Amino acid sequence: MVSDFIQKNVIILRILLIITMMMYYISSTLHATDVKVLLKNDNLYTASHDMPAVVWNGLQHQGFGRKKMTRIVIDAGHGGHDSGAVGKNSYEKDLTLKMALKVGDMIQKKYPDVEVLQTRTTDVFIPLFRRIQYANEQNADLFISIHCNFISNPKTRGTETFVMGLHRAGDNLEVAKRENASILLEQNYEANYDGYDPNSPEGHIMLSMYQNAYLDKSIEFAADVEEQFSNLLLSKSRGVKQAGFAVLRRASMPAVLVEAGFLSNDVEEAYLMSDDGQNAVCQSLLKAFDTFYNNSHIQAICHN
Repeated sequence: MVSDFIQKNVIILRILLIITMMMYYISSTLHATDVKVLLKNDNLYTASHDMPAVVWNGLQHQGFGRKKMTRIVIDAGHGGHDSGAVGKNSYEKDLTLKMALKVGDMIQKKYPDVEVLQTRTTDVFIPLFRRIQYANEQNADLFISIHCNFISNPKTRGTETFVMGLHRAGDNLEVAKRENASILLEQNYEANYDGYDPNSPEGHIMLSMYQNAYLDKSIEFAADVEEQFSNLLLSKSRGVKQAGFAVLRRASMPAVLVEAGFLSNDVEEAYLMSDDGQNAVCQSLLKAFDTFYNNSHIQAICHN
């Protein structure tokens, strides 16, 4: 009888499920209701007021809040048979790799005590789930995924930095759908993502529900990235946004996805293809990392 009821009312049940998930998500992310307003929080590595005490106590027991940062994972988006966005004269996968390697070298030279790890150093395809899984396995303190944007309007330009979360606008959802489409190029992707379907609206809502204790820190770092982009006059900053990116799913550290510019814009594509443009992107990321690094070490000293 229960089975008959479910079959007859599957649409209603799906709607109720989505509403329930959205209510739970909104109630558990009060600090990030509008990430376009850049979040600034002087209490670094502190518990969110809505985090269950048992969760926070467990994180403290594992060293969260006292940890001295030593490791960063940089992810060059796409690769191999996944070209990513395709401009008139470039492939996203090639530009992201160049920028990932450059910023990795910059960080390593400035901070010899930091271990910089790359998800890829050549033109190879790596499943999205494996990228963040690698960062988790390495106990990374920060995850940065570098991408280039694309849209049908060739006049659109600017940078965007995303953190994991519920889609706040239709354009955010479209960006997430485009980046998450790489999942379909993976073998056995249903098993890798627990049945997640990148073509399903419900799937994107469920994916964005994956919360972690590092959302606020992700937003703070993303805000610093966009601030540096603006300071260096790299391009128009389109702000910090939330969307359900599969590559950020289940991150056990602050994690962001950086869209360095639009390959659909001829001027911006040419800039991102140039050494000057790539260096500007990498310098912005380095300066944002400076703040993250210094704050984490101050906190480590205070807790010791």
